[in-house]
Amino acid sequence: MEAVSMTEQLRPTVLVADLTMPKLDGLEVVKRIKERVPTTKTMIMSMNDSEAQIVQAIRNGARPVAGMAGVTVSGGTLDAVGAIDAALALPNPRPRKPRILRATVNRRGVATLLIRGGRATHGKVTLRAKIAAARVTIVARKSFRIGSTGRAKVKLRLTRRALRQLKRDRTLRLRARVVTRNATGGSSSVSRSIRVSLRTR
Repeated sequence: MEAVSMTEQLRPTVLVADLTMPKLDGLEVVKRIKERVPTTKTMIMSMNDSEAQIVQAIRNGARPVAGMAGVTVSGGTLDAVGAIDAALALPNPRPRKPRILRATVNRRGVATLLIRGGRATHGKVTLRAKIAAARVTIVARKSFRIGSTGRAKVKLRLTRRALRQLKRDRTLRLRARVVTRNATGGSSSVSRSIRVSLRTR
């Protein structure tokens, strides 16, 4: 808080802050200074080379020095051109909206979903179903990661009650929800109903 209050009083041209500080970290300091003293430029110094934190620092108000090819970290240079481009060029930080391309289930109750979405994102799949006369309940949930291919094959094991109903009726209607997040914290989601039939093999 001292860094913010002093900046409000002195209104310097440039403020240099450490990423890790007591009580208030550098990311929050930069964010508050951007809101309260927008004329002050900010620079963050850190030994942490996390791309996610670099992107977040830029989105909070820190700016790369014009003409530099990266961000100086611990005496070296981290190639952060991609991170800088992502933070400065994209007005909307949300990743590409995910899509469920295919869904199958085998006799052991393992559902396989083929999901397409933004590259280098993390996500979570939640499957819900109405089991007998009971309320709609969660029958499977799993986290996953989408790599450079832009696709992920996610395997989820259904609950025993869901598997029993599937074996009895040979089909099961599921409500699938997929949520993905990128390095900047932006998220996208999709929900859709899918009907899976029991595979004999």
